[in-house]
Amino acid sequence: MAYAALRSLAQILHQTLNRDHQYLILDEKQQIESLVEKISSIQDFLENSSKTIKQHLERKIRDASYIAEDIIESHITDRIRSESTSGPSTLVSFDDFMDIKARLVRESSELEIVSIVGMGGIGKTTLAKQVYHRSFIVHHFDTRAWATLSHNYNVQEILLSLLNSMGVLTSNMHEMTSELLKEHLYTNLNYQRYLIVLDDVWDTKFWDDVEQVFPNDKNGSRIMMTTRLENVANYANSCPPLHRMRFLSDSEGWILFREKVFGNYCCPLNLKEIQKQL
Repeated sequence: MAYAALRSLAQILHQTLNRDHQYLILDEKQQIESLVEKISSIQDFLENSSKTIKQHLERKIRDASYIAEDIIESHITDRIRSESTSGPSTLVSFDDFMDIKARLVRESSELEIVSIVGMGGIGKTTLAKQVYHRSFIVHHFDTRAWATLSHNYNVQEILLSLLNSMGVLTSNMHEMTSELLKEHLYTNLNYQRYLIVLDDVWDTKFWDDVEQVFPNDKNGSRIMMTTRLENVANYANSCPPLHRMRFLSDSEGWILFREKVFGNYCCPLNLKEIQKQL
């Protein structure tokens, strides 16, 4: 049991160093690397020690390993959550956040479409914004751009929005045709590792209108799409599986409700029962 607990702890530490290293400061990274070496030494010791010594140390090592694992995971989770929350109405699932982030930065060099699918108001845009503005994502991509669509979208306006988001929009571009704007957008994205967000896509035709604008230079570029319609996400050849937004749990829903209504203040005791009903 002690050996298994040590192995589990080692996996958490390796995961922290490889996947969550951006949440560590230099001293923490060095401390974890040192701890990994010590765990390896303890594992070697257990393999080569006598049965009597193993029995004496078994429970202590196992308990210490599980406590350390809990502390490390809680520390990383708290730090991520604190950097993902900038005020009321920003609550997103930690699992949702980590899944989308992992999809955007994974090793695949192909241009990939990452789609977030769910009913209106469930938090698709909030999730996309939380990931889009993360410092790690900002530094990972050479350029980023965001455009929000509507039911009755205008391709020219979407192209202008993307160019403006990239910081390359000029005054004369407002007089250009959609075809010229597409050329400018393609040129500014070419040979760049880019992240494009297309928020609230309703129609498969939109993808036909803009697909050719996004070059695939096999450098890990990504397009993040939010939509209420699975057929839209599938039509754009989104990388499977689609990320389907789930409803908030009761506890998560209460946190969001409390932030909306009370802000930083506590819910008065005489309103506890009413809040549960709501």
